[in-house]
Amino acid sequence: TTMSKRAEPDPRPSKATQLRNLGLFVLVFSTVLYGVAYLPLFDLRNSTTSSLWAKIAGNSSLPSSGISVVDQIYVISLKTRSDRREQMDILSGRLGLHWTYLDAVPANDLVVEVTLNWVRESRARSAAAMTEDSTPITTTDFQWPMDIDSLTLSDEYISYWYPTDPASLDDDLALFNGSNSPIPVATQNNNIASSTAGLPAWMLLTGSRIACWHSHLSVIHRAANTPGDNPRATLVLEDDVDMVQDINAQLSQLWTYLPPDWDVVFLGHCWSNESSYPAISGPSETASLHNHSHALSIPGDLKLDVPASHHLHPSFAPKCTHAYVLSRKGARKLLLHLRYPPFSFSRAIDQAMAWLVQSGRLESFSVVPPLVVQRKLLKSDIKDEGGSSRNGTKSRLGTWKEYLVDGVFGETGNVI
Repeated sequence: TTMSKRAEPDPRPSKATQLRNLGLFVLVFSTVLYGVAYLPLFDLRNSTTSSLWAKIAGNSSLPSSGISVVDQIYVISLKTRSDRREQMDILSGRLGLHWTYLDAVPANDLVVEVTLNWVRESRARSAAAMTEDSTPITTTDFQWPMDIDSLTLSDEYISYWYPTDPASLDDDLALFNGSNSPIPVATQNNNIASSTAGLPAWMLLTGSRIACWHSHLSVIHRAANTPGDNPRATLVLEDDVDMVQDINAQLSQLWTYLPPDWDVVFLGHCWSNESSYPAISGPSETASLHNHSHALSIPGDLKLDVPASHHLHPSFAPKCTHAYVLSRKGARKLLLHLRYPPFSFSRAIDQAMAWLVQSGRLESFSVVPPLVVQRKLLKSDIKDEGGSSRNGTKSRLGTWKEYLVDGVFGETGNVI
């Protein structure tokens, strides 16, 4: 009788077992690979010197400002002007920008009166010779501090006042109870007319000019003392501006041409031919329509809209302070100049910045034509009547007027 042979068990694992083992292997391998590849990110998350984790967590390649080349944006605006801030909120919402409002100093603030009297008293004590007419006097004893360059490159905290806050002086009662006599503005480093007789309005130091200086200096002081090892770029805006709708793309392209040691870039300017020096940048990829009546010295109501590529030029003598970007180095250098007596509070702040550019104290560049313009719909809150000009006054042909055809608000002042 033939016995049936018992079947030997198959030594190979079943198909189900193979699939289970394969899945287990893939899971273990993936876990190990994930740990090796991404463990450094968890270390970076706790680092104060790296923004990599923040960018990954936020799923965005842009800094919080909404502009790739700018880390922070400040808008100078009077706290009482909610209407201005509402308009700026429309602008930020349309462009996807994020900024911080800093309260402007009103012209009737006590600090303005204190500063005016401090300037008056400081000049009275000056040893500079005075002539008997209103011809500007060249003061040969003026010298910039020797430590400006070293402080600029350091991480040392820079105070708002130099050498000390006027309010802390021993003779403050005598200092702050001076006369209300007019004060002439200074030109160049410290050239001052000995008499105000016959001087035009722009040559007089007013409360509005002092208030504007304080407002901008507070922003510059904050930017100069921004903590962190990485250089930061700060955009300073006033609250009556319009911007081109592709400002992020335009700046991203123009920034590739900036030298590494730049201090300030004027995105908007007035009363100066900022194309005087050859452009350092190539033509922008997209041309935008821009009103150029100001460039031709003709009245602003005569429109001349032409396609214009934006270029970066070494600055000539840019006036107006409605839109400028500061590097951290530039903010520190500018603060060290603007706080230094007798230069501090000696004139309108845009005239001071223009002189620092002209005299080679700042590494400055201007975008031509501007990417940001003043809307000029209402009188400025933090500037004097008439604004700035080639010499600080209105043009004989009218105020400086320009608009962006491709701006958010356009010529009419309404959102396009």
